[in-house]
Amino acid sequence: MEVRLLFRELISEACRVGPLMISSDIGNALATLLLNEIKAAPRKPTSIRMPTTKWVWQWAAQYLDEPTVPLPTDFSHRTLERRLVAETGLTLGQWRQQAKALRGLRALSEGSTVLEAAMLAGFETSSGFIQSFRRQFGTTPGRMSGKNVALPAWA
Repeated sequence: MEVRLLFRELISEACRVGPLMISSDIGNALATLLLNEIKAAPRKPTSIRMPTTKWVWQWAAQYLDEPTVPLPTDFSHRTLERRLVAETGLTLGQWRQQAKALRGLRALSEGSTVLEAAMLAGFETSSGFIQSFRRQFGTTPGRMSGKNVALPAWA
């Protein structure tokens, strides 16, 4: 979720005040404001839908570990595309872009620089990574660099 400035300040104030007690006017008001901010906060996807067909899932899991893994040769590109759309709602291109952006986000959350994250995510240039990342998350990787982002396991 995106933490806006007001939300950040409310969290800081809640920490300063201590436990938010219902019997306290300030505690009650802070709790209400915090809950409203949580509900209103824009959500950013930090996971990816995995396909369910065994061979597609195996390729997808490999791709998440190593984004240069080639497409399966046992099946046509079109068959893979159809399975992904049916099982994840994403085209092959969309799924790969989202997977690469998420891999980059994971690298950033583990302390990688933007350039290192771009390379680990399978981008040839950091500018391509930045553009894809911004499309996916609505912000630049530099703003996310070094932030502790809780990410689920791929599978």
